[in-house]
Amino acid sequence: MGILQDKPGDFQQWVTDNSADLQQRFSWFCVASSGPRGAGKECNHYPRAIMGEYLKTRFQEAAQLAQDMGLAIRLYPASEVVDLRLNGGKICLIIKDLLSENDFSSDADRVLLATGHWVGKNDQDGYFTSPWPAEKLLRKIPKGARIADDLVDYLTG
Repeated sequence: MGILQDKPGDFQQWVTDNSADLQQRFSWFCVASSGPRGAGKECNHYPRAIMGEYLKTRFQEAAQLAQDMGLAIRLYPASEVVDLRLNGGKICLIIKDLLSENDFSSDADRVLLATGHWVGKNDQDGYFTSPWPAEKLLRKIPKGARIADDLVDYLTG
């Protein structure tokens, strides 16, 4: 796992490099020789909080790099852009503060719309590019079909 395409092991390396700090901040978490542990038991994945710390770190590094390159970075945590308007040569963003529910505006020269992770179509049998919305997925599963038989066989086999 990781966000760097050319470094698929980046997340694991980050966890290894930061394990002491993570264990201090999250007393319930430790990295055992056999893999991650959370709440005193072995698990096959890292808890969501650990992935969140990784993503936060990588985001902060990217924001700092952009600032070092001379870009102005303005962050509005707990907010969402609800509208965009042209304002002369600028783009006016209408932003809602999710805590107060008040709107405010901010002008920008450029805007990046990050709409989420879009996956291309895959016609492979039994493969669904996304489970959302779930009713769309359910319509494509034949009645009486057994789901994930190969996975169950692998895990129990």
